[in-house]
Amino acid sequence: MTVHVPSVRVTTGAHVRVNGQPYIVGRLTDTARIFTHRETGDELLLPLAAQITMMRNMQLTAEATFGALDRNAQMALSVAWDAFDPAEQISAKRKYPFVKAVDDLPICRRDKSKFVLAAIEPVNAEVELPFEGGPSFRLVRKWYRKWLAGGRDIRVLVDWHNKKGNRTKRLPEWVYEEISAAIDEAYACDPPGTEAAAQERATNRILMRADRDRLPLPPGAKKVIGQHVARRAIARRDGYELATIRLGRKEAERLFKMVGAGPCGDYPLHEVEVDHTLVDLSLIDKHGAYMGRAWLTILIDRHSRMIVGFSLSFNPPSWLTVMDALQMAIMPKEDVIANICKGRRMVTNRWDVFGAPDNLFVDRGAEFRSISMRGTEAALNMRIVDLPPGQPWLKGKIERYYGTLNTRVFHRLPGTTFSSVAQRRLNHHDAEKQACLTLGDLRWIILTWIVDIYHQEVHATTGQTPSARWARGIAEVGAKMPPPPEILEAVTGNTIRSKLRSDGVRYSKLRWNSNAFQALRSRYAASLPVRERRTGNADVLVRINPLDISRCWVLDEKDGTWVEGDLVSGDGAEDMTLAEWKRVSETVTENQIYDVDAALSRAKADQAIRDHVDLRRKPSSKRKAKLREDGRKAAEHVRPDRDDSQASMTGLVPHDLDQPPAIPAQDARGPWREQALPMASAQVIPPPRPEGHAAVPVSPPEENATLPEPCAASEADSKKPFTVRRRK
Repeated sequence: MTVHVPSVRVTTGAHVRVNGQPYIVGRLTDTARIFTHRETGDELLLPLAAQITMMRNMQLTAEATFGALDRNAQMALSVAWDAFDPAEQISAKRKYPFVKAVDDLPICRRDKSKFVLAAIEPVNAEVELPFEGGPSFRLVRKWYRKWLAGGRDIRVLVDWHNKKGNRTKRLPEWVYEEISAAIDEAYACDPPGTEAAAQERATNRILMRADRDRLPLPPGAKKVIGQHVARRAIARRDGYELATIRLGRKEAERLFKMVGAGPCGDYPLHEVEVDHTLVDLSLIDKHGAYMGRAWLTILIDRHSRMIVGFSLSFNPPSWLTVMDALQMAIMPKEDVIANICKGRRMVTNRWDVFGAPDNLFVDRGAEFRSISMRGTEAALNMRIVDLPPGQPWLKGKIERYYGTLNTRVFHRLPGTTFSSVAQRRLNHHDAEKQACLTLGDLRWIILTWIVDIYHQEVHATTGQTPSARWARGIAEVGAKMPPPPEILEAVTGNTIRSKLRSDGVRYSKLRWNSNAFQALRSRYAASLPVRERRTGNADVLVRINPLDISRCWVLDEKDGTWVEGDLVSGDGAEDMTLAEWKRVSETVTENQIYDVDAALSRAKADQAIRDHVDLRRKPSSKRKAKLREDGRKAAEHVRPDRDDSQASMTGLVPHDLDQPPAIPAQDARGPWREQALPMASAQVIPPPRPEGHAAVPVSPPEENATLPEPCAASEADSKKPFTVRRRK
């Protein structure tokens, strides 16, 4: 076999191939020459003897040798071996033993068919997938030449089956132009269209173009073009460009952005993620009333994937829910487990997780940016890290756990709402009617699944169970002790101003009282103002733990200590949080139905009592009776009010601004005088006559008669003192 290979010119600046890779010949040193890779810039130092050996073995060839390869072989050298599919790799592996057998022959025998056939016959019998009848001499020679030209690289022996077949376009060029224009008009538009709309628009454009330019329609299709032509044309277009036009740049970047694996902590409690979710489950209260869906807050350790704490309540995400979950995460879990499992099955595994995290990774929610949260950060000696928006993979651990919790727990329980409306319709599941679990039931289910199932399963990423990885990390770095209880209570407490009364402290339909409260109230009563001493109610500062409302504290401002009181009211509120109690109270109020018949019955009973009392009531005094009959103004019939109630009903008269206002003449006697009452009749009524005397006729006075003037008082009479005698 004669192989004609172009000569290699190893001069500075020449382009050569070293094992099929492109290099540039560099400068010559004392003992070797430097070759620089054209793409990566890596340098390769080859002595003169190594260059000669590589030339003889076709490992150092000229660039023209690479150009002699077909296009598929050149492309194969730029593709990683692992990128080929198994069928393509097998095709190259079947050829390699034959070319290797030819290469093992002496150079003088490689072009002799009898020596080549004698070398490849036993090879065909030994390979796992032999060729039927064995490969011919010409075929093996072709493989060998390609293999040498490619720098003895097995990738040039790959069969590119996907490149085979007829590659000519099946439709005229103008048809592809119309399809592309139809995609721009009906698919890559605003509002975004569909593939069916693009297919329909492409058909219409092709029909109009053929009619306008007198062109024949494409043959072979029932409806002008195939039903998948537009869809394949869309698939060949740039996806990012189409998404930018249809959905906007922001959504396109979200769909096509690179997503990382997310950071991991170096040891337990080094990095902890926290997030909220609305549980896909409808709940009821202990009386069977529908309560709705609850919010779940979870903290997960990045290093071990251990759940360090959670909070379940009807309160939306807030500082309170974060503090609830953080308190469970920090403190030992024995009391929490005993409280949740009260009356239910206890968990079988331990949950030995406690201590404040070093770094708490949160999103940019308002509950994480509050002043109270910053105070918690300082009190617990931890660092709150705000993650940038639009990068959910930075909290991938907690997001992935929520997905697992939904699919493996919540979506398998009665009353589940699933994650979408389509799933609810597909499963024909009425969540509100099927709801049968309370908040306490769901809290116990989550606790049991976390402690006895999730913590004991091997994690796919770490290869260990979360509990075992946590224990191993704690053994290396040591356990982190929880903070003192007084610090945690000060951080998680809700402080309000209230009155300390004889019945204790009241807040949100709850009441706390104790002997210590009454002793404090007695001490405060001495310092109260005189007007407030009668009630003895003192204005005090009250601290309520929203996670445990069985107790509350009142500040003794003189000693600076907190006085403790116990919950003495609230039906079943001892085992609830403050948020749960408020939710239950609101639900009971909302579910109450106003009974009109019962209210009417009570009204009639009240009226019957009033009527009976009125019958038995003693007569009141004359003065009270007169006041009841005449009102507060007894002389109203003599001196009526001057207000005219009908004056406001009359219309407004026009005003002439050029004339002075018409003001009625003033009464000389003053506005406080009343006009004299007219006489009822001109007839004079005689005085009553004594019994036994005859009647004396009385005539009316003359019309022009003058009345006699009153006698002037004498000077002595005017100086006589005036005395007032009280009537007995």
